[in-house]
Formats: sequence, structure tokens, C-alpha cells
Amino acid sequence: MSSEAPTGRVARRFWVLSAVIAILGVGLSLGVWRYRALSETRALEAEFLQEAGTLRRATEREIRLFLDVLDSLRVLHTLSARISDEDFEEFVLKGMLHQQRVLGGFGFVRSIPHDQRASLEQEPDASGRPALKLVESDGRGGYAPAAAREQYFALTYQTQPERLGLPAGYDFASWAPAARAIALMETRDGPVLGGVATGGPDGTPPGWYVFSPIYYVALDDVVFPPPGWLVGFVTALFKPSDILDRVLLGVPALRFEIELVERSAPESGRAALRYEHPVRVADREWRFRCRPGPAYPRPRGLRESGLFLAIGLGLTALISWQLATVGRRTRQIERLVHVRTAALREAHERIAQEMNERMRLEDEIHSTAAREQQRVGQDLHDSLGQKLTGALFLSRGLLRQLEQAGRTEQASGRQLHDALKDTVAEVRRMARGLAPVSIGEDGLADALRRLADESRQTFGVACVFRQSGGHPPAGAVAEQLYYIAREAVHNAARHGQPQRIILELAEEDGRWRLVVEDDGRGLPPDAQKKGGLGLRIMRHRAKTVGAQLEIAAGAGGSGTRVICRPSAG
Repeated sequence: MSSEAPTGRVARRFWVLSAVIAILGVGLSLGVWRYRALSETRALEAEFLQEAGTLRRATEREIRLFLDVLDSLRVLHTLSARISDEDFEEFVLKGMLHQQRVLGGFGFVRSIPHDQRASLEQEPDASGRPALKLVESDGRGGYAPAAAREQYFALTYQTQPERLGLPAGYDFASWAPAARAIALMETRDGPVLGGVATGGPDGTPPGWYVFSPIYYVALDDVVFPPPGWLVGFVTALFKPSDILDRVLLGVPALRFEIELVERSAPESGRAALRYEHPVRVADREWRFRCRPGPAYPRPRGLRESGLFLAIGLGLTALISWQLATVGRRTRQIERLVHVRTAALREAHERIAQEMNERMRLEDEIHSTAAREQQRVGQDLHDSLGQKLTGALFLSRGLLRQLEQAGRTEQASGRQLHDALKDTVAEVRRMARGLAPVSIGEDGLADALRRLADESRQTFGVACVFRQSGGHPPAGAVAEQLYYIAREAVHNAARHGQPQRIILELAEEDGRWRLVVEDDGRGLPPDAQKKGGLGLRIMRHRAKTVGAQLEIAAGAGGSGTRVICRPSAG
């Protein structure tokens, strides 16, 4: 018995050691399982919030486009009074397709004093159209003659009959929500929401009426206080569903569920992933809400981590059993090392795959954003720019006719012509800013040359562009190099107080090189270590096209020199 006692003690020690290792293994496996599940959930949440933010910004752009197009129709108020109704209708049908596509339909509302109502309703106008009867809702789905009031706001024109869901002559002042909006426009310059439109074919409200006021600032040498005398307004139906349909165009079906609601509207249901942000619509604050749709990816960490947990528990049981088998100690250690090495190799490969996938997704996001920016720039140039150019030629012809006829309105015509000319120039500058690098071989050189010219005009600093070599980069590389050069020039002009900035695009040993150098006061001593947002953005852009960024002092120790060239590997 005395010879067996040490053996029993050793066996008990191994059983205790096996139990301790089993407990530690289970705890470690559970910890790794939970960590992986939480990590993947957080990563998915961060990706969802980024995508939802992109959709929200696209929604805000669509809302601004709707309000800008509606506001641009104010100038037609003076034009419509000088041409016949038939010519104006043809102009709307043929020359304002873009406005009708954005707004879906619009109308003009005119302010009519009570003492003019009788003559307006009894006799046809100069063009022979029937008299305009003022009506209001009778509360039963029909219309009745408008009640007597001091001031009427009647619908005198709409792009198509009852396109706004209202008959001609409808008095907006008879409707309480519209009356409140009209009272607000008396003191506020800008579009306002007039109330929910009713009468949709399925019984649901098709949208909100939006009013864009038309003011007279002076009449017969009488100047009205700001914002002026409200003589009417332009109205259109703002439909959140149409806005969101345009935002989701090109997004995979059922990937997101988004809604645009009033600020006070309750949220329907709760979701683990959700995004909500205030959005401005005319004079009110609405809410943009986004939830993942049925096609949005769900966390896989629970399934994969459960498998990892099972593997970990199995390994723990195996180790415990091997420790209990004293006679196979060497084999147990070798197998443990082999299994652990394989698990680490697998984990390393999985991490590498996840990193590559993240980098690929990041490149796709940058490429998609660049293509979208290019598309918006081209749309500004090809669509809105061309339409404004046509309007510029029309205004030039109208001005010439006024000057030949010696009319007193030629001063107003010249103001309209100059405003259109400035607008066309501004749209072209915006288009160049959104799509600065053309597809051609010399696109980068042309864009850098324009950057130098614009910097001279904007910052009042001598900015020079130099080029040596006949094969500048093109495509995505050219686009990223342009943005690096623009960031470097703007940083130098804003913070370096230079007298001269030099942009150089050169070719050395068959490889391109971009240099931006200034003679300013240079970077602070800790700038390289801290790395401001601009420097980090430039380094990231260089990395995305396989290049490296170097920042050093300029010639003679003054100023800053930024060099971007392809990576050595």
C-alpha cells in the first residue's frame, strides 16, 4: 500500500490539473466566443451606420434639389405675364422637362383682393379663357363658391389639369393649414410647408403642398419692407415616397427600409440596427429613419463562434483526458502543440481574409463615391447647364427685343440676363469641382493647371504649374493625385502664408511624380507626429493607388515640400 500511495497522489494531482485545465478551457472558449460575436456585431453596426448616413445625405440632396427647382420657378412669374397662355404652356411642356421630372407638377397662385373678385369671375380674360371662379372645399369631397374674405390666394395655373389635386380657382386661404403657411410667408423669405394634400386614389395622402413665395419689393416708387409684398407663390407636391425611391435607385432591393416622416411621427417597431437623423424640409424639421431590410446581412459570429466554442471544448476535454493518462505524456504534449498551431494558423488566415475583404469593400466604397461624384458633375454640365444656357439665350433675345422697342423694362431684362449669365458660370464651376479630372490622357495636367489658376484667384498667391514628361497618370490614379494636390495647395495657402506655390508633375525613370512646394513658414515641429486630418487624408489617398507620400521642409529649410510617387514595391 505504501508503494501505491505516491502513485495515487500523482493520479489525483493529474485529475485536479485536468479539472483546472477543463475549467480554464471552457472559460477561455466562452470568452473568445462572446468576443467574436460582439466584434462582428459592432463591425456590422458601424458598416450599417455608415451606409445609412450615405442614404441620409442622398435624401438631403434630393430635398434640396426639389426646393431649389421650385424656388427657380419664381422668375417665371414675370415671364408668364408677357406671353400668351398657349406659348407658356408649350414652353413648360418642351423646355421644363427637368423641372417637371423633379417636381412632378407645379402651379402658380395669385393674390386677389376682394374688390377684384366680381370682375374676375364675370368676364373672360384678354386671351379669351373663361372667367376664373373662386372655389373652396365644401367638406364633402366637392367644391363650392369661396366665402367672402378680404384677400384670396387662388390657383391660376398648373402644369396639367388638376395635377395638384385641386381645380383652377381654388382659394388656398380657405384651408387652415395653407392659411397658416401664407401668414408665415408674409414675414419669412423662403419655402414653407402648406399642409397635407388629400384625395389619393388609394385613400392615402399623396404628399405635402410646398409654397415658394413671390414678392414685389417695390411698386410705383413705393418700397415695401423685407421680404416685400406677397403677390402669390409657386406650389408643388412634395412626396416623400418619390424622394426615397430616387435615393434607393441602384441600391440592392430589400437591403434597406427607409422613411422620411414628420418630426412628431412615432417610430413603427424597433430594430437592433437603426438610424435616425433630423432632416430639414422647407421651414420644418423632419426625421430620416433607416432600418436594415430583409436582404441586409446578419451577424454570422454566433454560428461561427458556436463552432469555435465546440472546438475549444473538445480540445479542452482532449487535453484533460491526455493529462489523466500519465503514460502517454509525450504524445499528449506533441498533439497539443500540433492542434494549437493549426488553430492559430487557421485564425491567422481567417483574420487575413477579413482584412482583405475590408480593404476591398473600402476600395469599392471609394470607387462608388467617385463615380457618383463624376455622374453628378456630368449631370450638372449636361442637363442643368444646358437648360440654363438655353434660358440665357432666350433672355438675350428678350433683352434685344426690349432694347429695339425702347421699352422701359429693358433694365429688368438686363438684370435677368446678367443673373442667368452668373448662374451658368457658377454651375460650370460646380461641375468642374465635382468632376475635375477628365478621362483623357492629359486630364490630370489640365486639372492641375486649372487648380493653379483658381488658387491664384482665390487665395491671391502666385501659383504655378509645371509639367515634364508626356505620359501623366489617368483614371483613378489621376483623380486621387488631383485631390492630394488640392489638399496640399489649400493647406499651404491657409496655414503657411506663402508667397509662391509650385505644382510639378514630372516623370523620372519611367514613373510619375507629383510635387507641391511652397515658400511659407513650414509645418509645426509636431505636425508629422500628430498628423492632422488633411495629412491623414492625403496619405490614405496615396495608399489607395499604391503610392507613398513624403512631407519635408522646402529648399533652404523654409516652406513645405509634399512629394507623392509610386511605392517601391
